[in-house]
Amino acid sequence: MSNIYHRVILISRMSQIIINEIYANVAVSLIGDANGDGVRNAREDEFIELFNTDSIAIDLSGCQLIINQTVKHEFTEGTTLPPKTFLVIFGGGTPNGLFGRSPVLVASNGSL
Repeated sequence: MSNIYHRVILISRMSQIIINEIYANVAVSLIGDANGDGVRNAREDEFIELFNTDSIAIDLSGCQLIINQTVKHEFTEGTTLPPKTFLVIFGGGTPNGLFGRSPVLVASNGSL
């Protein structure tokens, strides 16, 4: 995800999931430590924030996050996104923090 202009696609059974934010060009120094693990890493600190606009939980089981025709994350069986809730997916690392009390995942392929 070296620049923000890459195509990002969420293949979902529901259109109620939107991409709310993309952090692709990680800032230099610890200011860029978006995942809060104490290390600034250009790949691991990238993130995509999704939002469930619906009033019901959405089952994301088996859905994929695809960037430039490459599967970057596949949601495991039983993954749901509660109504009116954000979900943050980091490129890697060990996310540490509250992140607005949103659920947090790490990309299943190790990078975004």
